[in-house]
Amino acid sequence: MVKLFAAVVGETGAFEVNIDEHESVSALKTVIAGLLKYEGRADLLQLFLTKEVKDGPSWLLTEQDVKN
Repeated sequence: MVKLFAAVVGETGAFEVNIDEHESVSALKTVIAGLLKYEGRADLLQLFLTKEVKDGPSWLLTEQDVKN
């Protein structure tokens, strides 16, 4: 199992997602959709990678950050 942290752009906070390391991105989207009780198609979720930097996590703070 791999523990990931996810957040919704424009909302405060993050949540934990546990998924097997051999699962696909599609499976990850399905897990996230379930945790969020998202009623749309899970395959349409957009995932964005953030990386830990020297001063802590580098989060996407605004919708504009996603577009850049």
